Amino acid sequence: MERQTHPQNSTTGRISVPVLLRSAMTAMHVVAPPLAATVARSLYFRPRRLGLRTAEREVLLQATRFTLEDEGAEVVAHSWGQGPAVALVHGWSGNLGQLTPMVEPLLKAGFRVVGFDWPGHGESEGTASSLLHASRVLQALEQVVGPLHGVVAHSFGAAATIHACSLGLAARRLVFYAPVARLDGYVSAYTEAFRFSERQRSDFLEACARWLHAPFTEFEPLHVATRVDRAALVFHSTDDREVAFDDARRLSTVLGAELRTLEGLGHRRLLRDERSLAETVAFLSR
Repeated sequence: MERQTHPQNSTTGRISVPVLLRSAMTAMHVVAPPLAATVARSLYFRPRRLGLRTAEREVLLQATRFTLEDEGAEVVAHSWGQGPAVALVHGWSGNLGQLTPMVEPLLKAGFRVVGFDWPGHGESEGTASSLLHASRVLQALEQVVGPLHGVVAHSFGAAATIHACSLGLAARRLVFYAPVARLDGYVSAYTEAFRFSERQRSDFLEACARWLHAPFTEFEPLHVATRVDRAALVFHSTDDREVAFDDARRLSTVLGAELRTLEGLGHRRLLRDERSLAETVAFLSR
């Protein structure tokens, strides 16, 4: 079995850190604190690449493939059909393939469907990523395809979409599946997994802020959403272990969104729920 050499992040930020890595990080903090903070930041923003299912790959092969660019890295995007454009935005350590069940229903409703793999995800280049990266690419995508009619986003993709909307993304209708509403819990889970001291945590946060050119507080979805006035629909399953249902409820309130409570679909199965897909299409078609 291959030895784990980096923290394993889930969408929630629940992290399992190998003992050797945690020990090495502790030692590095003693002899070279700035380097330790930079390494901790690098690991935090390093996603895992998820493979495609056969059905997902087949849908992607039916699309027109094109590329965008983000800070010199090639970002792979796909487009299906013609009509008002609806963008699909996946979440952290995911890929566009996860949202391909939505392609056919949207095409049948007369929409053009577009989407991309975040930098560092799927087929796109890079090893580091963040919701800021996804937000930038979403805005660049709109520059290529024209004003978006809507966005369908999953998990951290919803946070990236909210950020893009706050900066002028034209999408008039937003549909979020299991949206991430808070970032502070993810940061805390990471620093606690490494058993950082207050000084180490502070150094880590400063390193992240330098890399993002802003502190995490500037990207908090619940805060940023107060600047977003769009028609929105939110789906969330009560048994989701990745994102707390109460977070989705709070975000829905801030956005003035309709909230659909689901059961037994977890964090990802709801992306293939036919009733939710049908309601998504109907909401975008109003």
